[in-house]
Amino acid sequence: MAYIKIQKNNEEIYLSADSESLFSDILKSAAVPFSMPCGGNHSCGKCKVEIDGEVSPMDEREKKLLGDEVSPKTRLACFTKILGDCTITLPDSHKNAAVEIESGSLKANANEKCALVFDIGTTTVAGSVYGLEPFRLLYSQGELNSQRPFGADVVSRIDYCCKNGTEKITGAVTQQLSSMAESLCRKAEASKENILRIAVTGNTTMLHIFAGLNPDTMAVAPFKPRSLFGITEKADKYLSGFSNAQIIFPPCIGPFLGADIVCAIGASSMTEKGENSFIADIGTNGEMALFSDGKLYCCSTAAGPAFEGAGIEMGMPACDGAADKFYIENGEIKCHTIGEKEAIGICGTGLISAAALMLKTGIMDETGYLCEEGHPFTHLIDYDDSGISYVNFGKVKITQRDIRQLQLAKGAISAGIQTLLKECNMTPQEISAFYLCGGFGSYINPEDAAAIGLIPSSFTKVTHPLGNAAAKGAAIAVKNEKQDSLKEIVLSAKEIPLAENAFFMEKYIDAMNFEVV
Repeated sequence: MAYIKIQKNNEEIYLSADSESLFSDILKSAAVPFSMPCGGNHSCGKCKVEIDGEVSPMDEREKKLLGDEVSPKTRLACFTKILGDCTITLPDSHKNAAVEIESGSLKANANEKCALVFDIGTTTVAGSVYGLEPFRLLYSQGELNSQRPFGADVVSRIDYCCKNGTEKITGAVTQQLSSMAESLCRKAEASKENILRIAVTGNTTMLHIFAGLNPDTMAVAPFKPRSLFGITEKADKYLSGFSNAQIIFPPCIGPFLGADIVCAIGASSMTEKGENSFIADIGTNGEMALFSDGKLYCCSTAAGPAFEGAGIEMGMPACDGAADKFYIENGEIKCHTIGEKEAIGICGTGLISAAALMLKTGIMDETGYLCEEGHPFTHLIDYDDSGISYVNFGKVKITQRDIRQLQLAKGAISAGIQTLLKECNMTPQEISAFYLCGGFGSYINPEDAAAIGLIPSSFTKVTHPLGNAAAKGAAIAVKNEKQDSLKEIVLSAKEIPLAENAFFMEKYIDAMNFEVV
């Protein structure tokens, strides 16, 4: 038996584990929040920790992933076996992540009946408490999703559940929501006994995991989920201490078109306005819908985790110190960082901004190739020990591999948009309103997105950021105590499968290039 002290920010956690246990498995079992984008599959090199004590020696694969710019005590959690007592320091957990929430800092009235709303995103979790008499937002907060040790995206978490079941990953998210619920009630001075309704939205996989349903059936054809939800149950079945509350699971359209996009459509009111409109929740799983002539066409495309900073060499969530915008000042390229802190990495919006600027200046051509000549910033191009080129922006660098990851992600979103337009025989110019939502989507600069071909250029003139539209739509359900309007959206939706869609595949390949649409 080995005894482990984990240091995380200003907190100390003490655990015991059997000798020869992988540290990544220990973190998962203890539900310690920690980012492992590849789910512990030895491929991303992101699960760096500092270790003092008895652990297994480093092999060549781990050395290669770590590179040279690390301290002698730096190890990867997914490679390191605990052999004896040790102290392990985890990196900054990014508590200041830019989670999209509505502002609110009100207190409940005496004995006021209230409701809670949660949006379980793949990367972040947002929670709010509402007063019901009258209906108003009291308080909101957001955190990084505690499921990060199990993988960065939906696919990796489904894969984990296929191999290991849901007990540990479900425990991680229910523990997180319970803690957030306690915090929200405390800050709004709302008693748990007076919480009457709780709405939990998210994509279909996130709702499966929270509800303790294995999403393994969505890993293979015919990709049939165990539930499409749209149900109301007793809340204390999932969150203890809320014996007077009903928990509402908004409905999903399909395995990869979840309650989050349904709620976002509801919050946008796009189906009620009668105009040609488009909505997109851009993240690891791009969900989108087009409304025209009273019909709603939907699709989902796997963009991967690049937009959330995973799979990018210096990628990170949108936290303090993340470069989120690049610009030219006095002939030099500079970057803005979240929180005005020293740059320590780059988030998804920063990657899009950098790509747009590199295209404009000639640092990168339309194929994504980093050019050594033909532009005034040739001194920024360098090569690593493997001969891979990168752009050195000082504290932040963007590699050729990073650009390729961005091309895969943006290609999937762009092709999805074009496929829905074709399904309706429409041009981008016929869209009167383009709604951007989600924790990442709401922060995208539309001009930068259009410059790299992520969205059609005509969309920039009609873009409406909605913030966390999924949570706003879920609030409709707790306000009305019914899901009728959300269920009507599901009934009117026509899903356009993309897996075998020849037009989508053609446009996906074309959209790998950084060309304006």
